[in-house]
Amino acid sequence: MHAKAGSAVLSGIAKLRDLQCDLAAAAVAKAALVVRDKRAILDAGLSERAEAADGWQALMSARSFSVEMLRYWSAETMRRDRAVGRAQEELGLAERDVKRCGEDWYAALQRRDLVKRLAQDVRAARSRKREEAGLQENLDRLAYQRSEI
Repeated sequence: MHAKAGSAVLSGIAKLRDLQCDLAAAAVAKAALVVRDKRAILDAGLSERAEAADGWQALMSARSFSVEMLRYWSAETMRRDRAVGRAQEELGLAERDVKRCGEDWYAALQRRDLVKRLAQDVRAARSRKREEAGLQENLDRLAYQRSEI
């Protein structure tokens, strides 16, 4: 009875571990989507920064320009640089989060596989005990039959 209870507990734990694996896999997928979005924001920021730099370069190569336009393009370029810096930081954080989620998922898989192996070992031990009991019963029957002869 105790082996059956142990097997039932391990079966319940295995189901829980399966759910934890599914949850961890969903977390990885969600984090990957965040990385994709952060990368798109960074790409847009890089494009905008390049446009601002091109505007500043075009102004500098012109024969004449106003100081106000120079200030505008300089400020715009600096603003876009800061936005790109923030986007790069956020992308780095998101990539680290994906890595952490992936490690959590891998750990959940390892825990699930361990419980499944334990459950298989319990089932195999139970099967061996049944086989041994059957063999012992046959031996006892043979010994009894020989003693009657």
